[in-house]
Amino acid sequence: NKVEENQKSKEYFQTNKDKRNQYRRHKIKTDNLFRLKRNISKGIQKYLKDGKSKRTREIIGISYKEFKDYLEVEYTKNMHLDHIIPQSWTINDEEVYTLNHYSNFQIITAEENLAKSDTYCKSENLKKVLDNHNDLAKLNKIIERNSDKIT
Repeated sequence: NKVEENQKSKEYFQTNKDKRNQYRRHKIKTDNLFRLKRNISKGIQKYLKDGKSKRTREIIGISYKEFKDYLEVEYTKNMHLDHIIPQSWTINDEEVYTLNHYSNFQIITAEENLAKSDTYCKSENLKKVLDNHNDLAKLNKIIERNSDKIT
């Protein structure tokens, strides 16, 4: 069924681009949390290419070189930068910043990321975040609230 679901999702994605773009534009205008998540994500993707943004460095908590070394895998076209704990688990700005700490990122294949979506977090990956994050109190609140989504 997963293969069939993925195929249907791809078809919907292709046939409804205008509808999705219109929804996204509306969401950016009306939902501050959505806009913040999007802007930070775009900033981090750009940072991985040039490493120039001081603001992004503050958000992720380490330098460009340290971030590249931490990820251990080259960020290439068929790879995705993935949040180990999904951003969809956040309910406010402070939590968005908490989940954009370097420790919550991993590089995985596009297929893995699209299959994972934002539905769960693997417990073995969660340990990596907990071992390296600088604000465990905020992180634990997010984890406790979403503990049913940890596999």
